[in-house]
Amino acid sequence: MRNSAFDRRRLLAAAPAGVAAVTLGGWSRGARAADDLVVFDWTGYQGPELHAAYIEKYGASPPVTMYADMDEAFLKVQGGFRPDLIHPNVWDVRRFYDAGFL
Repeated sequence: MRNSAFDRRRLLAAAPAGVAAVTLGGWSRGARAADDLVVFDWTGYQGPELHAAYIEKYGASPPVTMYADMDEAFLKVQGGFRPDLIHPNVWDVRRFYDAGFL
């Protein structure tokens, strides 16, 4: 049986890395204009209701390239795709970090 307190501690310890992965996904690219933004996210996160502030500021939704699972996302990034933002699972952050993507 799993110890839920241990799982909770692991999740809380990994949370800052997950936030960093989402916010610092630019991979050493310089600042980019809003019209050049590349978002790589789960299917379902492209809905305009989820980024209303962006639409208000830039007048349109950001372009979103979607993936169905983390293996697909990892392989696409491993193949050279470099989004500005990516939304991995918290338990996949280490895999992306160890591969040099973050």
